[in-house]
Amino acid sequence: MNTTTTKKTTKVAKPETKMEVAKPKTSSTRRKASVSLADIEKRAYEIYIEGGCIEGQDAANWAKAEAELKVK
Repeated sequence: MNTTTTKKTTKVAKPETKMEVAKPKTSSTRRKASVSLADIEKRAYEIYIEGGCIEGQDAANWAKAEAELKVK
């Protein structure tokens, strides 16, 4: 008696997953995150002193300090 066995093969599709790799923080990103209100306040005061203590420039000094610190 001749017995033949057939082997049934099934292909299983592997799921294609795309893993997103977190980008490392750049040094500028870390610096931006570490700028505190106290840092901005201190720099704004320095700008006030450097500018001759002119009254009424607080908003401009604050904006300038904030821009300087966030760029560094």
